[in-house]
Amino acid sequence: MKFSYKRKSEKKLKKWLGRKKFVLVLIIVKDYFRAERKAAQLSENGVDEKDALSRQTVADGKINMEIISNWKEEKVRGFLLKNNLPAMVPLCDGINGEELSTLYAMCKANPASMYRSLKFELLHGHHRILPISTFLRFVSRMRVVCDDVLASNAHSGKKTHDNQPPDDE
Repeated sequence: MKFSYKRKSEKKLKKWLGRKKFVLVLIIVKDYFRAERKAAQLSENGVDEKDALSRQTVADGKINMEIISNWKEEKVRGFLLKNNLPAMVPLCDGINGEELSTLYAMCKANPASMYRSLKFELLHGHHRILPISTFLRFVSRMRVVCDDVLASNAHSGKKTHDNQPPDDE
């Protein structure tokens, strides 16, 4: 199913929202319908979308979900690059897994404010732009790593964060 709209409605919406907000709305709508198509394809095959993403990520060896708090700086950088988040690399330079998890918690608690903060830091500190799609992908990938693991461990009775020092790998 392709998203379509009337030109007249587009002009009214653009006038009401303003150009920047209108472009953001179009991006969000486009991403929504893309996600819907993907979910429909997966459900036709009898696969839950989150389950498929989790299994693919674990199968690819991209994420060792249970020990994100033990990730070193190199593992954080590798995670960002493997998940197509190169714009986030300068922002996360020098942080470990526990700090990455904290960054995600901040993004989850106040996404609009965090997007503005990260965009400002990247623009003024590194002269690069942080696209909203990259920010949303970061939150999405971190949700798979953090929230889904917490939920699955809560059901199985596992602890996700031990107070033990990380093993040297």
